[in-house]
Amino acid sequence: MPTVTDPSKRPVSGVKTADESSVLCGWNIRTGDRQNGMRADEGCKALVLDWNGTVVNDTARATAATNHVLTQHGLPPLTTKQFRQRFSLPLREFFARLGVTTDRMNDAIEQWNAALIGDGPQPQPGAWDLLEWCHQRRVPVIVLSGAHTDVIAHDAKYLNLTRWLSMVIAPSHDKASDLRRLSDDLGAEIVFVGDTDYDMDAARAAGVRGIAFSGGYHHPRRLQATQPDRMVDDLRLVIRELAVGSAFTV
Repeated sequence: MPTVTDPSKRPVSGVKTADESSVLCGWNIRTGDRQNGMRADEGCKALVLDWNGTVVNDTARATAATNHVLTQHGLPPLTTKQFRQRFSLPLREFFARLGVTTDRMNDAIEQWNAALIGDGPQPQPGAWDLLEWCHQRRVPVIVLSGAHTDVIAHDAKYLNLTRWLSMVIAPSHDKASDLRRLSDDLGAEIVFVGDTDYDMDAARAAGVRGIAFSGGYHHPRRLQATQPDRMVDDLRLVIRELAVGSAFTV
């Protein structure tokens, strides 16, 4: 299974673990850290991906999950347009703005994650090609998500993506801090792809390259306001970002 850098975060089930000797670009994917003194090769890049809305096309599913929570808490539902306008991270802040009370917040988050585990989603445009390209060139692929690990495990298994994931950090409550820790641990240039303004703000705060994916939860205009390093509507376009300044070819 992909490992997490924080032992307090639960690893994804159903994802195969590499053995002790497995090294991707100079770092051990079993431990995810530098305990053996391994660092990334000079000039290596690592790809960090948000999951929901970025790797998987699940805006409709997330809207339905949100409305399930709101119904359980006696609150009015959202349209898909309203969801894209109002969704934010961390989830606690999102549901607080929608009217969920503090004493029921943990229940709301659990309900939201549970509701996401239903019908399998479709991958976003270019997701398969991007992940396969990284796999062939031994570029580490790390998932950094605010969703529960069960959601990621369900989706990755459904879409047969588990073999391409090196590490999962979830649920992340502070993506900027997690990105900084990854950058230090891997010794590699981080390219972070996400679909929300929160993701792009986290990339900037962590000092890593942030690529906004415009086909997810947030409208392109909202993403553009964060001034990402680049905006793409197809994940295949991220390949060029990984190839620039490296020995890889597009």
